[in-house]
Amino acid sequence: MKDLLRPIAPRDRLAVEKWLSGRDGVEGFDWSLLPPIGQMIPDHAAGWIYRTDGPIAILDPLVRNPEISKADADRALDTVVESLIRTARNLHPSGQLPRIRLLVAHARQPAVIERALRHGFVQGRDDYSPLRLEL
Repeated sequence: MKDLLRPIAPRDRLAVEKWLSGRDGVEGFDWSLLPPIGQMIPDHAAGWIYRTDGPIAILDPLVRNPEISKADADRALDTVVESLIRTARNLHPSGQLPRIRLLVAHARQPAVIERALRHGFVQGRDDYSPLRLEL
């Protein structure tokens, strides 16, 4: 899967919109709300990082093609998450933006939380605490 991984591009908009169309709470998806830092495995999965004006970045959202098997989706999402973690670690300070030192993610779904923990994130003490990964 790693050989298929690439930065997200505007040409991916239709695929992402299709993947999101069946998700709960997603209506009228607005591509312009996604940050420019993202990774994609075509036909499988994608994810993004929101960079803040401090040393924190937010990993969100992760999306997958609902038409592929769970096993393929899991492999693709793991590859995307690994790449986004590497990307966050390697983002260089630019202008007044500092180096990213903490990557956070919010999740309620057990599978998403399990994936984050497998990748080194630490879970907060309650449901409102973000998952976090010190870089």
